[in-house]
Amino acid sequence: MESAIYWTTYANPSARFFVAGVSLLPSAKTADAITTRRNLDQGGWENNPVFGRHPSPAKQAGINLAVFVAQAGAFYLTEHSRHSWIRTGRALLATATEEHARLAACNAGINTRSPVVQSCNPFPGF
Repeated sequence: MESAIYWTTYANPSARFFVAGVSLLPSAKTADAITTRRNLDQGGWENNPVFGRHPSPAKQAGINLAVFVAQAGAFYLTEHSRHSWIRTGRALLATATEEHARLAACNAGINTRSPVVQSCNPFPGF
C-alpha cells in the first residue's frame, strides 16, 4: 500500500517540482545566511531593514526561518490549488531561490577590510 501512495504522490510533476523547490530554497537561504553572518562577524553590516544593521545570530536565524515557513506554505497552497493560474506561484519560489543563491555568491566575494564600500543588491543589474 505504501508503494502505491509513493507513486501517486511523486509521479505527479507538480509534486516533484514542489519537493525540488522546497529542497533548494533552504539550501540557498542557508548559504546566504552563512555568508551574511561571516561578513557581519568581520565588521560588515546588513542592508535589509527587516534584520537591522547588525542582527544577532538568533534574530537572523529566526527571521530566516519565519520567512522560509511563509514561502513554503504559500508555495504549498499554490501548488495544491485546482486552478492552474494560481499554480504560477512556483515562480515566486524560483525567484526567491535564485535571489538567495546570487546574494550568497555576492556575499562570499565581499572584502570587509576593503577601503571601498562593497554591497550586494537584491535586484540583478543594479
